Amino acid sequence: MKIPPTSWLEISKSALLYNFKQLKQNLSPKTKTLCVVKGNAYGHDLKTIVSILKKTCPDFYGVFDIQDTFIIRQSDKKTPILVMCPAQKEFVAIALKHNLSLSVSSNEVLSQIVKKKLSKPLKIHLCIETGLGRDGIPHQELSRTLALIHNKENIIIEGLYTHFSGAESRQFDLLTRTQIRKLLEWESAFQNLGIKPIAHASGTAGSFLGTQFQLDMCRIGLGLYGLWPSDETQAIAKKIALKPVLSWKTKVVDIKDLPKNHGIGYDVSFITSKPTKVAVVPVGYYDGIPRSATNKAWMLLQGQKIPLRGKVMMNMCVLDITGLQVKIGDEVVIIGAQEKSSVTAEEWAEWSGTINYEIVTKINPLLPRKLVK
Repeated sequence: MKIPPTSWLEISKSALLYNFKQLKQNLSPKTKTLCVVKGNAYGHDLKTIVSILKKTCPDFYGVFDIQDTFIIRQSDKKTPILVMCPAQKEFVAIALKHNLSLSVSSNEVLSQIVKKKLSKPLKIHLCIETGLGRDGIPHQELSRTLALIHNKENIIIEGLYTHFSGAESRQFDLLTRTQIRKLLEWESAFQNLGIKPIAHASGTAGSFLGTQFQLDMCRIGLGLYGLWPSDETQAIAKKIALKPVLSWKTKVVDIKDLPKNHGIGYDVSFITSKPTKVAVVPVGYYDGIPRSATNKAWMLLQGQKIPLRGKVMMNMCVLDITGLQVKIGDEVVIIGAQEKSSVTAEEWAEWSGTINYEIVTKINPLLPRKLVK
């Protein structure tokens, strides 16, 4: 017996394809597109997203967890995949078997790889540290890197890349330009040796800073899903409008009438100031509702913004439906649109003191995702 879900996500195929087209049109014709599908495709469901994106013929997919490549290869056998987690020695055999490109972030690992006897050349992208202070070969180690790869036939330097620290904000323009300059220094050094790797640095935000930042390839992530990295990025993009791909819905499972001065939820963080009708919805922090949004957020019911009352619980939230005629089973929108109203991942981020990336990627992957047109 199949039981209908009490909470589910809807993934819009048309919105995803529209966003890809918009972002692709923003790029120089010579610039390749890497579709970033890490983090379960930013919480949207990796398998579903790849089944749609493969029809657009992206130049690459980008993942972090090498396990994700197995899911991609179930439906797309050919499109190149870049594993952006710093390469580990156990990655090499998997990469050769499944036609993957590995990210090498240190000369120590590079040294280990070039000494290996491989059945065929391994494709690698060298990650260069230019200012983020995270993964990447230090900029000053260029000479050592060149010496390590000299005349090595068991590797192919397919790519050369870095991560911008603050492309989402104009206050970091100088830093962004410094980072691109350092990467281009590496590119020039490789070209002098007759090696022409794919140079890439920009994600969604960087892709709108101008063609000089787009280089040979852009790693398009958040924008694919109809979300903006920042208000500044959206302002720079001007006429481009993106469409959210994800909607999150649930339904009312209980209704109660509470008297004045009655507490709601654990720790009595909300007390009614008058007789109040409440609805219980079966979602909580286990599902991805941020507990920090307690007494700040709202959801949509009957096209109206309904405030969340009391603390977010593990599996439930309480909504104030005073004055409405609501029945058990009525649909509630957590993220998305209903009639003329909407609630966004950005609003949830504001209520929770975080960013939209975190809101969507923390939605429980066990919740069913429904593909809609």
